[in-house]
Amino acid sequence: MPKEKRKKKKQQEEIVLTPEEVFAQLVALKNATRCILGIEDEYKIYVRLTKDFAELGAKAETEPFEGSDQCAALSEECRRKAEELKPKLPVKKEEDSRTVTTTMKEKEQKMGRKKGKGKWIVLAVLVLCVAAAICYKAAPTRYLIAGLEKSLSLKKYAMESYYSLGGYKDSPEKAKEVRYEYAASLEEDERWEEAWVLFHRLAKDGFQDSVSRVLAVEKKMLAVAEPGEKVHFGNSEWILLDKEDGKALLTRFETIQGKKTEDSPIEGEVYEPSGGRVTWENSALRAYLNNGFMKEEFSAEEQRIIQDTNLSCNDNKVYGTKGGKDTLDKVYIFSADEIQKYAGILKNKAKSLRLREPGKDQDSTAYYSHLKEVVYYGFPVDQKGVYNRPVLWARYKD
Repeated sequence: MPKEKRKKKKQQEEIVLTPEEVFAQLVALKNATRCILGIEDEYKIYVRLTKDFAELGAKAETEPFEGSDQCAALSEECRRKAEELKPKLPVKKEEDSRTVTTTMKEKEQKMGRKKGKGKWIVLAVLVLCVAAAICYKAAPTRYLIAGLEKSLSLKKYAMESYYSLGGYKDSPEKAKEVRYEYAASLEEDERWEEAWVLFHRLAKDGFQDSVSRVLAVEKKMLAVAEPGEKVHFGNSEWILLDKEDGKALLTRFETIQGKKTEDSPIEGEVYEPSGGRVTWENSALRAYLNNGFMKEEFSAEEQRIIQDTNLSCNDNKVYGTKGGKDTLDKVYIFSADEIQKYAGILKNKAKSLRLREPGKDQDSTAYYSHLKEVVYYGFPVDQKGVYNRPVLWARYKD
């Protein structure tokens, strides 16, 4: 069997309507005629419904269902409507021999569209069903509409239609499938921000290779972003500070679940809860950023592109307090020199940021104040009055 025929057969098997659902669909199409402006189209719908109601009524003689006793009357009503419209049809039209399919094929040729033979058939039905949805919001009809939207590559609308159906039939799974396809089309169109949002949601559900697709989009966003712009990476939005050799320097702006803030502190985390003498090397904050924070914030694939950074832990420039040993970290906080270098990009207005250097004593750290200056006297390591802003280098180019 040719591939095209096998594909069509598979699509037909995906939507199996019960007689009650078919009846509801036909009633919906009948009700939708009030939304149709063209006499020819309205005539063809009534001709079609006359036949469909009659056939459904005949099947109901052996397998009756709710509403089956109305089929004969509805078929006759549609026949009368068609007869009333027939004299009003334009002259020199072979209405009796034409079908909705033929009409749509003629329109296709006039407009020069290169659609497949089956596409216009589906489009004709879709137009009717959309009109039906305006007048009749039954789940079976909406399910059918979603399938037609998907067939016509109207991915966004199909996705919304399936999600609106909740748990009806296999709508949740189909919604994910269409969301994935729509995200892929957005990525292809270089609409990376929108594609990232959709892939990121799917990644949380472990859908197909969405985790890898998220990372691919993130790399593309990092490649085109300029210093000062915000980009998505992991579970947060980050400010891009610098770029060199296919790597981007990022500092967190906000979590996607939280409200927008200038400094996005790490809630519940202090530099060192013991309040004792400490350096960056043996601080609780450093341990958390390079372990728990990494796992909470990034996928395993994202973690692999975060680079190791050699950090200098300088002594306090004013008081001479020892900064401790240099370290190799993936995630860290600013030093005094680093914050001053990128202060213009960050535009810090009303928040104070903790720094790696110690304060006047070993139980405090220097910090960058809202007045845009480094306060070397320091702030206690076990208090939350200053913010911890994560910083990292991520490689976007292999």
